[in-house]
Amino acid sequence: MRPRGRNERAVASTADADGIAELYSALAQERSERVAIEYALDLAREQLARARAALADTQAEEQRARHLASHDPLTSLPNLRCFQARLQDRLAHARPTQRSLAVFFIDLDGFKQINDQNGHRVGDALLRITAARMRHAVRATDLVGRIGIALFPDDGATPHSLLEHADAAMYSAKRQQIGYSFFDAALHRATAATPRPQHAVAS
Repeated sequence: MRPRGRNERAVASTADADGIAELYSALAQERSERVAIEYALDLAREQLARARAALADTQAEEQRARHLASHDPLTSLPNLRCFQARLQDRLAHARPTQRSLAVFFIDLDGFKQINDQNGHRVGDALLRITAARMRHAVRATDLVGRIGIALFPDDGATPHSLLEHADAAMYSAKRQQIGYSFFDAALHRATAATPRPQHAVAS
């Protein structure tokens, strides 16, 4: 067997060096590609987080818009349109069994004087406090909208008639200076032609 010469050893060393260089080059390229992939993933995560935040903001804005469209901005109670729609739903559930349902119409005595003497800011604060206490005083299934009392089905079968008769009962309670009054059809007919005092309309 012929021993290796210097030329053969030099060729082998060059081949080994080239192989190592190629390995280093491949590793460097792989590392560079991995860094690029990680950067792209971080960028995608950031964009996804921004998209989710924007979607959450949009949904929150839509929810606020829907709330403002159906609720009083001062007290956050359902406005008349929303109240009537919900009342219609309650009546639809009550009609098949003729289950009793009561509508209370509430008014604050002397509210006009409070506004006149203390300003609308105080009046608004009073309305917010009253609304909050009303919400806490009723059951979760009850609907607070704005005490005169009208009962379904005896005093009306539609939201309009129940609200009208509850309003009439409230006015009767104010006129008699009592805390509350149930709707009385005979009394309503007798007083329907009597104009309401200005303070009662404004308050």
